[in-house]
Amino acid sequence: MQEAVVRLGEIAREKEWKVEIENKFGDQKKGYVGLHFNIGYQTPEGMIVTEVQIHTKRNLEVKEALAHPIYEQVRVSRDQSVIDQGNNANTILFAAAMIADLGGEK
Repeated sequence: MQEAVVRLGEIAREKEWKVEIENKFGDQKKGYVGLHFNIGYQTPEGMIVTEVQIHTKRNLEVKEALAHPIYEQVRVSRDQSVIDQGNNANTILFAAAMIADLGGEK
């Protein structure tokens, strides 16, 4: 993952793109982890902004198979207990994926 981040930074500097980084690995309140790059570049028609997300392999598998459906429920809920339970569930899912990615599971 570090190589991908470094390479993205090199390309951004070469192309003079505007880059904002959101490190969501430390945001446990929302039950989500990831590294997001918001990249802006100028075209003749105006500024275009895109987002690049960098995930570990297991993190992405968890996001797509398990966590995103929970997120969708949390996103539309106005019930704080549903929001808290969903965020807590996703925190556990992503923590397990990170432990596995760091070698805690063979």
